[in-house]
Amino acid sequence: RYVFQPMEELYLLLITNKSSNIMEDLETLRLLARLVPEFCPALDEEGARENSFDLILAFDEVLAMGHRETINLQQIKTALEMESHEEKLHNMIRQSKINEAKEEAKRKATAIDAKNSK
Repeated sequence: RYVFQPMEELYLLLITNKSSNIMEDLETLRLLARLVPEFCPALDEEGARENSFDLILAFDEVLAMGHRETINLQQIKTALEMESHEEKLHNMIRQSKINEAKEEAKRKATAIDAKNSK
């Protein structure tokens, strides 16, 4: 069974089997339809492509192993906004390397300027 909802230039499609509860399917579709504008402000193909990773993560919070999780929009937002310690550490290391490269560039520029002024 195909259950769909038009969304401006897009269609949100939920594929189920005939034995599934249509009321639960419609409720799942409504929740997914509320998620799309939250994570994809431009409801067109380009906007969906640009925000596809966030949409997939949000949809994954709603559906697990083909079944709907008992979760609401606020819980999904909270789950997706959680910070990762590894991500913070990676960003700190990356910023440190950038800062070191800038300092090294300044030292080399100063050395070249001093060499040229002699």
